[in-house]
Amino acid sequence: MAGYTRQSTATIINGAGITAPPLNAEFNQIVSAFNAASGHTHTGGTGDGPKIPLATSVTGYLPLANGGVGGKNNVTNSIPTANDDSGDGYAPGSLWENSSTGRIYVCVGNTSGSAVWRELVQQDLAGAMITDVDINGGDIDGTDIGTASVGTGSFSTINASGNITGNLVGNSAGVHNGAVTGNVTGNITSSGTSTFGAIDVNGGAIDGTIIGASVLAAISGSTITGSSFVGPLTGTVAGNVTGNLAGNVTASSGTTVLNNLTVNGTIDVTSTKIENVQDPTSAQQAATKNYVDTQVSNLVSSAPAALDTLNELAAAIGDDANFSTTITNSIAAKLPLAGGTLTGDINAGGNTVTNLATPSANSDAATKAYVDTGVGSNAAAATSATNAANSATAAANSATAAASSLDTFQDTYLGAASSDPSTDLDGNALATGALYFNSTSNVTRVYTGSNGKQLLPQSKA
Repeated sequence: MAGYTRQSTATIINGAGITAPPLNAEFNQIVSAFNAASGHTHTGGTGDGPKIPLATSVTGYLPLANGGVGGKNNVTNSIPTANDDSGDGYAPGSLWENSSTGRIYVCVGNTSGSAVWRELVQQDLAGAMITDVDINGGDIDGTDIGTASVGTGSFSTINASGNITGNLVGNSAGVHNGAVTGNVTGNITSSGTSTFGAIDVNGGAIDGTIIGASVLAAISGSTITGSSFVGPLTGTVAGNVTGNLAGNVTASSGTTVLNNLTVNGTIDVTSTKIENVQDPTSAQQAATKNYVDTQVSNLVSSAPAALDTLNELAAAIGDDANFSTTITNSIAAKLPLAGGTLTGDINAGGNTVTNLATPSANSDAATKAYVDTGVGSNAAAATSATNAANSATAAANSATAAASSLDTFQDTYLGAASSDPSTDLDGNALATGALYFNSTSNVTRVYTGSNGKQLLPQSKA
């Protein structure tokens, strides 16, 4: 029997004891199978009985006014309940037309001798109104649900190839082609491609989605929070930017804070100050104003105002780039204090030559004493000798002072060198403030001691 399933086949067997539970289970299942509302049916579907032809299911009609059967005149304005014209109960499938409304009903069951009717169709289909219809198959074509005043419908599934106009409340599963005009309340799950003209999302999250598909689109928002951004960003970015920034950062106002910035190109800071920079500690670091001012101050030190710039120093040495060589050559042409051979005449210029030795050779210079003695004037000779001795002493002192001054000058002004020297002309360590001309790079340098070798500034700051 369709709609009936055995319940106790394992317990109701030959030789087994008779107990109430398995029998009750079987009887309850039989009662359920014959229930008028939920029992077995004849739809022809799985688990149901075969369809019953209408010709065999209709066993009775209401009587006509003249006692005939069938036809449009088979009507009454009261609901038939117990029996048909043959005295039998109305069988499921019996038809009845209400003469007052023109509506046609079908008997769907007969419980306790009382027929149960469901409306089928209206006699006049134009403007027909069916109050309760259960449609489990087929199509409804060219029909507005709700007539001129659109009503509300609840559906488990809506398949539409055209436009859906109005509000959708609930979940919609499947493919929809066409426009949806109105609000959609519920979830939209799409495994394919859904195209929307405009979407206003006020909550939730859009995950794993590229906005713009293969052609990237622009995003405008008051606040955008994300883990990665590719493309131009216009507006204020609050928070950390982790990764590479490909593009320009233009800040017309406010403060932009960047930590550990590596620039592989150039930085254009036209008419802009770079502030809060630390003093450099290595050769390749940028110098601050404070560091430059300090180094210039150290270089100038206590030099007089007339000699505290390179221009003034250059003027003092006659703008001679080879000043050291010039001085060295000039000193080399002078008579050493220790003695030497003159290659020209000496013009005393009206001065006295003192401290001469007593001549021993015919070519030796004669002192006054020697001359006086020679001419018989002992007193005059003695005075001349004394004067000559004094002149010699003064000459020796002058030579010593000149040699000391020359050595000090040469320790400070080293002259030209093809590379930066580490010692002075005497082989001693360079003194702070020593000047020399690097003939390879064609620049004048000053030695600043532990700070290394620095280029002299060209003019006052």
